[in-house]
Amino acid sequence: MRKNIAEDSGPSLKAPQSHQISAVYEDAEGLIELLVTYFKEGLEGGEYCLWVSPDKLAAEGAKSELMKAGVDVEHYLTSSQLEFLPANPLLEDLTLLASAVKELAEKGYGNTLSGGFSGFRTNFEIKNTGNSLKPCLETCGKAIETMALEKNKSITLLYTIPLEELSGRVLLELMEESNVFAKRKGKLESLRILEEKNRAEK
Repeated sequence: MRKNIAEDSGPSLKAPQSHQISAVYEDAEGLIELLVTYFKEGLEGGEYCLWVSPDKLAAEGAKSELMKAGVDVEHYLTSSQLEFLPANPLLEDLTLLASAVKELAEKGYGNTLSGGFSGFRTNFEIKNTGNSLKPCLETCGKAIETMALEKNKSITLLYTIPLEELSGRVLLELMEESNVFAKRKGKLESLRILEEKNRAEK
């Protein structure tokens, strides 16, 4: 039987200095574990959580994984604190991507304010990153930064990136960031810390 995710997790996925967190995962199970950890934290902190799921089936799986982690899913769904939204594929055109991110963040922020929640968190899947992730993350960051500064509530966006899609160059680029996580031996760890550990082990 799989251990409770809360026990498995290394550092929490909270990023107080940033509105954006990125996480690299190897397979579907790794992705679900990341998202459960991320959204469980948000729900417990009184935030409005918008889980963007690729299809209805995946949303059902997400609900059961949250329940296994000790989350009262029905309560959060009934109180409108948790919502599952079918995913639109993220656009490769950066201008369109920025406006899609901004639109989703504004919708979520509206629900956060009207529901009296402490903050808002959602997730995006990034694929086909090409040679660099920076332009994509910077563009999305600018789209929500202004909104976050104008209000007094927190916004957190989690970008999930499949490991198989990352070139060595992009992985190195990600290792320079302090708010990028990966799973190692069942725990979530910062990529930068992982790299330092690997160097020390060698």
